[in-house]
Parts: sequence; structure tokens; C-alpha cells
Amino acid sequence: LEPSCHRMPMPMAIFKAMISLALQLNWTRFAGVTIIAFRGPGRIGEVVQALRKALVLPVDNLNEHTDRTFLNVIKPKTANRGGARVQHLTIRGADNAKVLSASFSSLQGHELLYPFTPATYRARWDALLKMLKVPRASGFTPGGLRGGGAVALYTADAPIADIMWRMRVRSQDTLAHYLQEVTAAFSLRNLPGEARVWISCHSHL
Repeated sequence: LEPSCHRMPMPMAIFKAMISLALQLNWTRFAGVTIIAFRGPGRIGEVVQALRKALVLPVDNLNEHTDRTFLNVIKPKTANRGGARVQHLTIRGADNAKVLSASFSSLQGHELLYPFTPATYRARWDALLKMLKVPRASGFTPGGLRGGGAVALYTADAPIADIMWRMRVRSQDTLAHYLQEVTAAFSLRNLPGEARVWISCHSHL
């Protein structure tokens, strides 16, 4: 059953601004797992628990696909509900592949993509939003990355069947729960003016 309270989907502009700031701060592992969760789109908990050997970068397949990165999800949340026991995320785009390669290519197979605690991830998340002057009351949390990625695909006119496949959901009713907040992810008019300026500056870097 889907909860009646939905996580606020992460808007594309804030996502881009956070990634830009994280890279400037050299938080490359944070930036990498955040990109995977949004662009996958996948659950952030599955991504931060993943090992390097589950990630297939372009260099791992001799650059046969320079605009594709794959993450095998070994213990997906839906495995106990009839889903496949091993699933995968596909992160498209040459620019994303470059950032992910810079973040993870040097790791050994047994190393975690994100070597710190979930609390550390959340602390850095909160710090980036604070730098962008986004109020905590706005409700943007790491749990909204998957929904934000789904909304981004939807607003880019991706076919519904493709969004369902990439999100690993089995019905359009489930997908509807993620897309019903589309206007919230598409509009930032309720944010303070200062936040909108900072987000605009960093999302275009």
C-alpha cells in the first residue's frame, strides 16, 4: 500500500545546484550517489549501500557506451513483493557518466560508493540546501530524489512505459503517486527570492 503522505519530489533546478556545489566542495562521492538516485531514478538507500562492483561505468565496458552507466541493485525493496531479486538502474548522459567516472572509477570492487553514514549524507544534504538559502520547511529530503527523477522524465515527455521500467514499478497507479506532485517539482515560486537567485546561479554552472 502506498502511504497517503508523499515525499516532495526534488526539482531539477535544485538538484543541479546541489550537484554543482557538491563538486565545488569536492564532495564527489556525495555528488555521485545523488546523481544515480535522481537520474536512475532509484531509492537513495539502495544507492548508498551499493558496492563499486555493482556499478558499470563506461570504462568498465571499454567505453562501448560512453553515455550509459548502470547500477545493479542486489537487494531491491520490491524483491519481497514479486519483483526481481537483482534489478538495475540506468543513468543516461555523457556528462553524468563523466562525473560518475571521476567519482568512482578508482574504487576497488569491495568499496562502498558512499563510505560514510546515512547521517553524514543527510548532514551534507542539509548543508547544501542551507548554502542555497532553501528553508528546511520547504520539505526537500533525500527521499524525494526518486520522485524528482520520475517527474523530470515525465516533463521531458518520456513514455510512461519507459518511466515505469526505469523506476521498477509494475503499475501506472503506483507511478501516479510519484507524478501527482508534478507542479511542486516544476515550480519554485514559493521559495524566497534569495534562494531562487542562488539556485539559478548554480544550476547553470
